Amino acid sequence: MAHSITKLKRVLIKIKLLTIQSLKANRNHIVSAVNNCMFMKTLKKIWNWKIDLIRKYPVWCAYAAWLEGIIIGLIIYHYFFMEKLSCCGVYG
Repeated sequence: MAHSITKLKRVLIKIKLLTIQSLKANRNHIVSAVNNCMFMKTLKKIWNWKIDLIRKYPVWCAYAAWLEGIIIGLIIYHYFFMEKLSCCGVYG
């Protein structure tokens, strides 16, 4: 019984040492985590602004989304299907 307790203590000490070493190695990532947190706060502010805008002007936002879909569709058509589906014959 005593042997298994000392073995368990050794394992716990090893885990503790590895944890301390990994924390020391990751000190440089703390700045990255802080910047990531600020980035996430900024994204949250932008998202909340967008939701508030949609709640305030739902009809205008629906028109804008419809227009955005048309524009994206035209861009996709222009870059991927223009030469295949062109009626002018210029594209081959």
